[in-house]
Amino acid sequence: MALLAAVDELHDTAYLSPAAWEALRPHYDDAQFLELLVLTGWYRTIAYLANGVELDAEPWAVPFPGTEEDD
Repeated sequence: MALLAAVDELHDTAYLSPAAWEALRPHYDDAQFLELLVLTGWYRTIAYLANGVELDAEPWAVPFPGTEEDD
């Protein structure tokens, strides 16, 4: 649950609060913290790029529930 909350916080604010760090600390080491930041940052960068150039979804991909492809 701490990981999902941290990813949501990063998405919403581009910041990870001290409370979020403390919730993650029992589960991850420093290298994994860095990997979390890089992974979430790259995901956001790729999403901006794909959305900005209106890249078509892969035909094999299963759409998220509630998206127009799913309706």
